[in-house]
Amino acid sequence: MKRKDPRLLNECKDKVIPLFVALSNETHIENPIFDEFIKATDYYENLTQEFNQMITNVESLNRQIDGHEKTLRDLKERTRAAIILYFGKNSDLYHSFMRSSEYNQQLKSKKAKEKKLKSP
Repeated sequence: MKRKDPRLLNECKDKVIPLFVALSNETHIENPIFDEFIKATDYYENLTQEFNQMITNVESLNRQIDGHEKTLRDLKERTRAAIILYFGKNSDLYHSFMRSSEYNQQLKSKKAKEKKLKSP
């Protein structure tokens, strides 16, 4: 997701400042639309700041997850190698460790290649 474009907010802020100054100088101007515009602009500013901060947090978490995925993949491979080293490739622990969609896909592709080679 991308951050909110600040053009509308900046445009409204540019209009709020002179309006706010005029309202504070002139005590006889009483129109609720002016106050509503100022409040809506402030509210929009708060929402966009909160939204953009959340996007920043999500991007940070995503980078952390990506980094951790690399670590986890490395540890998974090293664990698999350690299981082979200590228990062997024919052990129940190795087979249960390797039971995953990735392992099953490898088995299916091997079987399909073997069938292809056996067929006339």
